[in-house]
Amino acid sequence: MGDLNEWRGGPGSPISILEDHFGPVPAIRSFPARYPLLPLDRIMVAPGGRIDDLRAHDTPLARKASDHLPLRARLHLPAPEDGTEGGGKDGRKHVQDDDHGDGKR
Repeated sequence: MGDLNEWRGGPGSPISILEDHFGPVPAIRSFPARYPLLPLDRIMVAPGGRIDDLRAHDTPLARKASDHLPLRARLHLPAPEDGTEGGGKDGRKHVQDDDHGDGKR
């Protein structure tokens, strides 16, 4: 998984180069935090993984903390090839963010 801030799209842009490996990169409006109009923040996942429920984390504290909103997503990551870590029933490692940063939902 990767997280980056990038404005530019189109041929030859950093995003287009990364899309060659990761696939299409969803664009979520996250900048400026006060009134998000532009997609600055991006999340990518390795081939075989999937991003669901991608959205800006829009709270009063997030708007104060930065000039752009953080993104949150539910990630479905491919199981390690060496099998050292167990995945879910479907063989994938499931990772979920939490709203509070303390492990509680």
